[in-house]
Amino acid sequence: MDNRKISNSNKSFLKVAILLIAIAGVFFLLPSMAAKDKKETIGQSSVREEIQRYMGYEPLLQRYLSLPYDTSINSNVSGAFVDISFLVLALLPILFLFGFRTKPLLGISTMFLFALVFLISISNGSLFTQMGTVGIEQFKTLESNLKQESIISKAYQNIAFITQPLNRLIGNFSSNQDHVTYPIMILLFISGFFVLRNRISDLSIKTKSLILFTFFFSFLWVLLTAGIVWYGYPIIAISILLIFSGLFKKRPETDLFQKSASALGLGVLGVFIFVSTIYRFSNYQTYTNPQLSKLMFDLGEINYQSGKSNTKQVFDGFFPGGGWEAIQQINQEEKSLVYRVGTVFPYFIEKNDERVLLDNQLGIFYQLNKRYPKKELLASVLKANGYKYILVDLNTHTIDKTPERTLENKFKDFMNFCIQNQNLKLLATNRMIDASNDPQKPQYAYRVYGNIVPNKQGTYAIYEII
Repeated sequence: MDNRKISNSNKSFLKVAILLIAIAGVFFLLPSMAAKDKKETIGQSSVREEIQRYMGYEPLLQRYLSLPYDTSINSNVSGAFVDISFLVLALLPILFLFGFRTKPLLGISTMFLFALVFLISISNGSLFTQMGTVGIEQFKTLESNLKQESIISKAYQNIAFITQPLNRLIGNFSSNQDHVTYPIMILLFISGFFVLRNRISDLSIKTKSLILFTFFFSFLWVLLTAGIVWYGYPIIAISILLIFSGLFKKRPETDLFQKSASALGLGVLGVFIFVSTIYRFSNYQTYTNPQLSKLMFDLGEINYQSGKSNTKQVFDGFFPGGGWEAIQQINQEEKSLVYRVGTVFPYFIEKNDERVLLDNQLGIFYQLNKRYPKKELLASVLKANGYKYILVDLNTHTIDKTPERTLENKFKDFMNFCIQNQNLKLLATNRMIDASNDPQKPQYAYRVYGNIVPNKQGTYAIYEII
């Protein structure tokens, strides 16, 4: 009876494997898209600028292989909102240790595979130094007197002997679009699924379901989310839950190894939670005032909730320069439309779902500017279509990670459209300039163009189309 079950299981395994490999083969036999990989025009790049920046702009296969390193080190997009520390890099090797004592050869093979993927990952990543974020290839050529950076530099120079040939090999058959990356990912998922299923065959149905769900969810996150970390938060939460369940699993009292592993695991998790809490409270940077990173709570929010400050006072604290008055003027004209390039101001605009046109990556502006190259004419076209106000984030160009700098170029054209345009009137901005030609007698003023005062770059500007 048992042999019959095993035979049926093997048959079903073969059927599923053959079916999925055949599906992958269809993708593989499709005409190569790499040969048709044309340079994307600047007007078609909005999605690529916004979404792909989280994943990177390497060849397609390298983007996926480098996700564990990129999401942990923030090689592509840095900031507190994407910082998940070293959790992914810490949890992935643990998965490969399951069943290592019973099947050491399989454990060694999987750890070797992980090490290979990790080497490929770091070769496309970045490092944080006193000079800021520096690419690995650039970092290897820098001369540094800092001991730790010198050590890291030597390590990456040695790793380069392995990573550079691998990168060249991958570059031969993978580009921005290809016909091999997704078949490889599907085959890796199929193989990993059956290996994992065999590894957890002795566990309860609830635990097996949770593990397989986490594995499948991880595959969907890698495949569909372009490396955006918050879509993968359930993976981290469930993985920690599984680790805790393994640590607290009842075992014979004489198993000293399991006791030591449980104690070590709990200790590491406890230290991680403690250090992460301190880091989050003490190292959170803000655009408006670096001193706010030293506080546990935001003073403006506390003053507002306690009734010490009204909405205008809190708004002016974050966005000085007449922003509140400009927003009130916009709200008085409910039929006037608003053209928005970034900023959080639509939250304060009444009927923002009907009045505000979102163009964060300036794709719409690019098409309009291409058709109406004269700035005054373009402003007249916007006004004729009901638009009377323009909101712009002055730091829009800073999120551009594309090799072609497409968003940065569009933003330069947009600011050229705004400068000295007779049909535009500046209502408010928190950028401060020195209007005086005498450094000894500065004359500070809120304007967009001019000699910008250090640390007063500003974050917004509001224009009225007249």
